[in-house]
Amino acid sequence: MTSVSHGPATLAPQQPQWIEALKTTELWAGLAIFAMWLAVACASIWGSDIVSNSGPGSSSTSVPSGVAVALFALLGTVAVARHGLDHTKK
Repeated sequence: MTSVSHGPATLAPQQPQWIEALKTTELWAGLAIFAMWLAVACASIWGSDIVSNSGPGSSSTSVPSGVAVALFALLGTVAVARHGLDHTKK
């Protein structure tokens, strides 16, 4: 009987584990949600107020602009969480 000798086995180059973490959808969904709420915090701290006057000589109402940004961040959070954190599609 004869046998064929093979050359030395070569290992495939391995990617670092942090590159594999960048491919996960959950990471990017969480980062997007964090960025939305960071924008809410910045708008609340440094943003101006939304002022509503009901007429000349009447009272005025002011609401921080962060409230309006928070409403849209809430809607965006729900949408991103449904799409990016959905484990049933896998």
